[in-house]
Amino acid sequence: MKKLLLTMALAAFASTGFAADKVRFGTEGAYAPWNFMDDSGKLAGFEIELGAELCRRAELECEFVVNEWDSIIPNLMAGNYDVIMAGMSVTDKRKETIMFSDEYYPADPSRYAAAKGDEFDFDNLKGKKIGAQGATVQAAYLEANLKAGNTIKLYEKPDQSVADLAAGNIDLLLADDSFLKPVVDGSAGNIVFVGPGVQIGGGVALGMRPKDTELAGKMNAALADVKKDGTLDKMIQEFFKKGPFYKTETVRFGTEGAYAPWNFMDDSGKLAGFEIELGAELCKRASLSCEFVVNEWDSIIPNLIAGNYDGIMAGMSVTDERKKTINFSEEYYPADPSLFAAAKGDKFDFDNLKGVKIGAQGATVQAAYLEANLKEGNTIKLYEKPDQSVADLAAGNIDLLLADGSFLDPVVEGSGGMLVYTGPKVQIGGGVAVGMRQKDSDLADKMNAAIAEVKKDGTLDKLIKEFFKKGPFYAAE
Repeated sequence: MKKLLLTMALAAFASTGFAADKVRFGTEGAYAPWNFMDDSGKLAGFEIELGAELCRRAELECEFVVNEWDSIIPNLMAGNYDVIMAGMSVTDKRKETIMFSDEYYPADPSRYAAAKGDEFDFDNLKGKKIGAQGATVQAAYLEANLKAGNTIKLYEKPDQSVADLAAGNIDLLLADDSFLKPVVDGSAGNIVFVGPGVQIGGGVALGMRPKDTELAGKMNAALADVKKDGTLDKMIQEFFKKGPFYKTETVRFGTEGAYAPWNFMDDSGKLAGFEIELGAELCKRASLSCEFVVNEWDSIIPNLIAGNYDGIMAGMSVTDERKKTINFSEEYYPADPSLFAAAKGDKFDFDNLKGVKIGAQGATVQAAYLEANLKEGNTIKLYEKPDQSVADLAAGNIDLLLADGSFLDPVVEGSGGMLVYTGPKVQIGGGVAVGMRQKDSDLADKMNAAIAEVKKDGTLDKLIKEFFKKGPFYAAE
């Protein structure tokens, strides 16, 4: 089959003059507005412009090759080009043969189009001539679901199917909404959408040979760039009048950076810990760009309300008192009992605790508990940072320390037996959750959806096991 080779002269040389790798893209050239031949006979469309931008960012020299749709995967595997960029939806069946990049257009519902005035019983569709382009997800759907009692007609090119619909040679045409919309809009009302939308396949992505992992890495990095800076959304708006889908909103989380293993500064001075990793995962799933801001614990809620950041991820328990001021997400760690720690050998009468110096971090549920229940007859000492309270306990400056078990566990275990748990467990407050301003309901919805996902697929339990050696708590929900 004769192929048209079109060199696009994208980014060819780095500043040193060294030529970048050359990559060939296979496309159909007949699927407007994705890819088509313009009036001058040159390739044009959404994918041609996006391909050029991806290659520029990946520092690759690229060219497009026009290939018939029905042989586009076989000719990729034969080495006639390196990438397919042709409005191709990701499907499990195709993934058995080729590898896909990250998507560059979200899953698009398929739609039925028909001549104006025609009516159909989609609950019992019989005796109809239904068209689709061959070797597409729509063709597979029709063959699997509507072949009995109907005539399925498949076309080599999408424009042929539209022409047959307009001529009355078929009753219905099933195709991507993004392809059919300009057809319907440009038909002067003679062709209309009918029936239900049908979700078939996933988003649209680049197809590559499974062995070409290096190329896939370059393409995914470039795709991430054009999503992040809004370039992809701008192109989608230009060609499809839809979106935005990908430009990421930046969300800032306040954290203490001093509450291991929840959040702390590592040896290189960077934030680390359970909440830092979980926050990154939640933001990825919510399509948000996120960053963490270190803030002192005692002002962490006031500075959220003041707008210095958008959320709190700092081992904060849900309490009725805090809910008067801020909104909470669903929990990402279950209610954790507070425990008393003391020097080894010290003994206490917890039924009548008097004359004891008891420490806790200020502005915590433990501090509120001590002030409400053990202030009379004892000395309550509150600390700005949790590590200060541990140091004072080890030095004998306080007799007891009340804190979350998840914080105290590594302290007690790492003390060489010098610090021990003592007394009863105290349940104070609820689970740990993301704190947000009460007006930010959209952010709360995104966080809750992402938290539900990491609970369901076991990611959250895996992180909890890694940092706390506990669980699982959520995978079975």
